[in-house]
Amino acid sequence: MTKQNTTEFYVFYDGESHKSHEIDITTLGKSLTALGEVLKESNKIINGESSAIDVSIKADFIPGSFGYLVEIYQNIINYKDIAVQIGLIAGVCGVTALAVIDWLKGDEITIIEDNSDGTKKIIVDSRSIDCDEDIAKLVENGKIRNALADIIHKPLQNPGTTSFYIKKTRDCLENDVFIDKQSSSAYVPLKVHQVETTETYEAVVKFIAANIMKQSGWKAIINGKEEFIKMEDEFFIERLSNMQEPHIFGKSFTVSLRTTKINKLNMDKFKYAITRVHHENLLA
Repeated sequence: MTKQNTTEFYVFYDGESHKSHEIDITTLGKSLTALGEVLKESNKIINGESSAIDVSIKADFIPGSFGYLVEIYQNIINYKDIAVQIGLIAGVCGVTALAVIDWLKGDEITIIEDNSDGTKKIIVDSRSIDCDEDIAKLVENGKIRNALADIIHKPLQNPGTTSFYIKKTRDCLENDVFIDKQSSSAYVPLKVHQVETTETYEAVVKFIAANIMKQSGWKAIINGKEEFIKMEDEFFIERLSNMQEPHIFGKSFTVSLRTTKINKLNMDKFKYAITRVHHENLLA
């Protein structure tokens, strides 16, 4: 990769001033891995799947602290600086992802709505915050939120670690980010309010995959669409195992179908389970 559009910043974990700071190597390793994950996943969301970045990290030691230099190289001309968008360094961005996460204070996201100007409104119960669409995508991304917890929240649970902060240079007097132990409680894995509704009704299905060894691994055409299903009718599975129902593919079956609708962030996801294959099918 041609190394252009370089962004640099220092990440520090501070310890008690009167002691040399130590950080658990497992915690540190997860933090470093998570930082790379946050940067690369955020780059895909903000600059597109085809964009690429290189990230290098160099350790640095200061009495009472442990830090490392992060260098990000982006090889596209019209790019958005992901470090600014995430909120790792100061810049012209408006509301950053870290600012929204801090605002959430670890609460569940109730819903994310569209604003008329193309921005997003993140709602938690009776309060809300507006942000750019890209920022909302970062905040609602479970992989990014889990990784940020490994970078910020988990290391600050170490009794000897008092704060996490970022500077543009090693000796800069101002912090671009400063999070102490108490504030770190906001940087936990993503919590999203979801509503589940379940109903059971008769439906006609056609099996296209079956697994007589367990309830999972089944697939059927339901309402004209291929769907994964759970088979909970043990009698039907037993008939298949004993070759009493040898021909199930290409044949329509009337079943009792339990459908679970999961609504999360204004999107619906469905899960299906067959509780009973009706007796008349087995006599046909």
